[in-house]
Amino acid sequence: MDDSIIELRRYSDLLFTFNEPDSCAEFLKNIHDQKVFLIVTNTLADIILPLVHNLSQLDSVYILCKNKTIENNWTRDWRKVREIFDDISFIFPQLQRNTRLCEESLMSVNIIGETSTINLNEIESSFMYTQLLKEIFIEMKHDEMAKQLFVDFLYNLYADNRILLNTVDEFKRTYEHHSPIWWYTKETFIYSMLNRALRTQDIDVLMKMAFFVRDLHKQIVQLHFETHHTTKIIVYRGQGMFNADFEKLKKSHGGLISFNNFLSTSTDELVSHFFADCSRSDPNLIGVLFEIEIDPMISSIPFASLDHISYYSTAEQEVLFSMHTIFRIGDMNEIENRLWKIKLTLTNDNDEQLKCLTDYIRREIGGGSHYHRLGWLMIKLNEYDKAEKIYTKLLETTAIDDWEICAIFYNQLGIIYANKGEDNKALEFYDKAIKNYQKASSTHSGLYATYSNIALVYKCMGKYETALSMYKKAREIEEKIPLSKDSDWAVTHNNIASVYRLMGDFSNALSHHQTALEIRRKVLPPNHPSLGLSFNNLGVIYHSKGDYTTALANYREALEIYRKSLPTVHSRPAETYNNIGFVYDSMGDYSTALSYYQKALEIQEKSLPLIHPDLATTNRNMGCTYAAIGDYSTALEYFQKVLSIQKTALPSTHADLATTYNNIGFVYDSKNDYQIALEYYQKALDIQRKSLPSTHPDLAMTYKNIGGIHSSMKDYSKALSYYDKALEIEQITLSSSHSRLAATYSNIGVAYQHMGDYKTAMSNFLKALEIQRKSLSPTHPDLANVYNNMGVVQGSLGNYSIALLCYKKVLEIREKILPAVHLDLALIHLNIGVAHYRMKNYSTALLHFQKTFEIQEKIFSPTHSILADICDKIAMMYYLMENYSTALSHYQKSLNIRQKSFQSIDPEIAVNFYNIAKTFERLNQYQEAVEYAQKAVDMTRLLFGCDHSEVKENQEYLDKLRQKL
Repeated sequence: MDDSIIELRRYSDLLFTFNEPDSCAEFLKNIHDQKVFLIVTNTLADIILPLVHNLSQLDSVYILCKNKTIENNWTRDWRKVREIFDDISFIFPQLQRNTRLCEESLMSVNIIGETSTINLNEIESSFMYTQLLKEIFIEMKHDEMAKQLFVDFLYNLYADNRILLNTVDEFKRTYEHHSPIWWYTKETFIYSMLNRALRTQDIDVLMKMAFFVRDLHKQIVQLHFETHHTTKIIVYRGQGMFNADFEKLKKSHGGLISFNNFLSTSTDELVSHFFADCSRSDPNLIGVLFEIEIDPMISSIPFASLDHISYYSTAEQEVLFSMHTIFRIGDMNEIENRLWKIKLTLTNDNDEQLKCLTDYIRREIGGGSHYHRLGWLMIKLNEYDKAEKIYTKLLETTAIDDWEICAIFYNQLGIIYANKGEDNKALEFYDKAIKNYQKASSTHSGLYATYSNIALVYKCMGKYETALSMYKKAREIEEKIPLSKDSDWAVTHNNIASVYRLMGDFSNALSHHQTALEIRRKVLPPNHPSLGLSFNNLGVIYHSKGDYTTALANYREALEIYRKSLPTVHSRPAETYNNIGFVYDSMGDYSTALSYYQKALEIQEKSLPLIHPDLATTNRNMGCTYAAIGDYSTALEYFQKVLSIQKTALPSTHADLATTYNNIGFVYDSKNDYQIALEYYQKALDIQRKSLPSTHPDLAMTYKNIGGIHSSMKDYSKALSYYDKALEIEQITLSSSHSRLAATYSNIGVAYQHMGDYKTAMSNFLKALEIQRKSLSPTHPDLANVYNNMGVVQGSLGNYSIALLCYKKVLEIREKILPAVHLDLALIHLNIGVAHYRMKNYSTALLHFQKTFEIQEKIFSPTHSILADICDKIAMMYYLMENYSTALSHYQKSLNIRQKSFQSIDPEIAVNFYNIAKTFERLNQYQEAVEYAQKAVDMTRLLFGCDHSEVKENQEYLDKLRQKL
């Protein structure tokens, strides 16, 4: 058996042996994203097959059995049992063939719809990736050292696998004695490693195998050139496709499909049909038989028959295409359940869509050497460390006086460091790029791009004034470039507008976005997606100003343009749906907000990778909305989804993680779990201190959150210390009319209000109001909040008439912008009611308390304690108006709610008993009054002990009532 294990290692380095069925089953259950082949003896097969057969990761089973007469039992009862062997050596060729079949099924594809020529900026990154790699690898020159580096890599990889090390030795000694195709078809480690690296975009392995990729491609081209095809050829390919890929393929009739690997096909339809049919054993796969038509008269794309060249000779009548060969998708027919036949046509040399795609990708690549383009590709794939090595090496080999080329490389290194979050290092390299460009020409177009890049860094650092000055420098360069396009001017105006928006200068932001729109209207067709982007940007500004109607109008204009010009699953409509949802969120129309977020999410889940930041944004928005309606458990579920995406896609100190920790902290804050909330806010602060400048506005936001926690915990002096830190940052970073400054002054005012320093509180509220009047629309909800705070202060000072004037303004704003059933409307009616109560206007107070109840009972569950509180206030008004019967019914209603929602012993219930007793007394029902007064005494005694003042007061009242009996 030891020799057999050594031989098996030829086919896989991942070989595991078990003596116990349970251990084997447990191991299999913990395998993810890989396929497993199981070899088991007949003595253990009956035990282990029931444990593992239905696991999706188990591909196939091979049984060793000396008595093959029982073969039919296993193959009949267990569909994954492929063969029964009486000699393990017979398993080896079958295992090699099925390993390859499994690899074939896992091969990834790119599918591009028939209309994608209008949507080139949304081409799947993997399509561009394989296209670029193919072009780069074909151009790269290699020497003997390239093969040696690959061999050294294999020696290290297979250090513990003697059989594979022997194979590597053979590869090293005799590589030139055989053709690349011979090696590709003979050695599983070559075939599997290459196609796995192409599938998973493992650039490290691909770079080590680049020499082999080039050699293999060259041989296919040579064989194709030597074979003169004059008639159409039909070849077949059978494989499994994951359900999601297959559904996308079904919807793309007439579009393009590319395979991200060297594509093996066969002229034997039966063999390919077998491969497709075998895939159906996995419930996650659809069996697909591709029928591929090649017309050599209109297509020069290379392919090669492997007859007498492949290690397996003519066993499968194999035809091999080079990596990233592209086909046109034709008719589709279902042969059997989960088995389809799909016709493909090799693209011709004049295919317009393919030509458009290729031209677009080449424009994206730009010029330069293959290493420069490879560096660009690494940046696109977020492989920043690899890109850094490439551009550093390019700089080392470039003449110091070749200023333009050096400037390009410095700029690329700046982009790399900016994406890594190393802002100061990014600025250092951008500065070097500027100096080199200026040596080449004072109006070099590269200066425009580099100044724009510098501006983006400063914008991310929260240094908005500096960012603006850099964008303005970029614009000055742009004005001097003779061939600069109007569309570039529009981009510059958008960039400048984005900084003004962050500064809170909405009028300037609006002006620049409108200029961008005017430019685009002049130079673009009426339904161009860039016009939609301009309307979307305008919507963002109007939303920030609180002009929700105009914001929605602009977003809908954007959607209409996108509907006419983009596919339904494009990311831009999803972004606009998100923005519309955010507006409805701000208006308090949470159900409509959620419906738009859901639309965005449905598009993004179909069109984006599972860890794309846009998915995180939408899940965050939904979490915030559920938090706003008090559904905290659902809110936390969404924030955990965001966190999962970010932890997978981002470094542990990325500022976006801090935002999510702030969101989670807010939920616990809302639940009054202040210590847990504080822990999350502290996590956010720790990240921001590492990743952001000390004056970044996001730091100020976290300081305010922490201040809010301390305020809720009644530690107002500590709250003020955090609010002061936030204010200091915002005064440095933001414009003097930014709404965030107003929010900070308002927070400070609330803290002073709780401390009883009403004069200082009022001073801060007035500062907030002054800012908001300058920067926000007259109906912005933040204005209502400040008026409300001012009303509370005036009420605390006993100035109820002034308080009512403030509350009236709050009510006017909220009735204009909020739906009729909104908690903020309930709260303002409550405040108005309290003010009228203080002024002894009981009937007016009653009306407002009743309005509060009407709204709250539609929002909260019938047993929510907040309903008991408002019932108490309504009861008190009836009591003061001497309508004791109605007062009693409301006090009893309040008691019923509390007894259902509170513990059986609670101070609020004791107060209820006392109030009911007082009301029965007014109705001269003394027996009932004594009964409830006794309950009040008993409960307060249990709560506070016999000597508590409240117990004594209740006892005195009870004694007085008994005297009336």
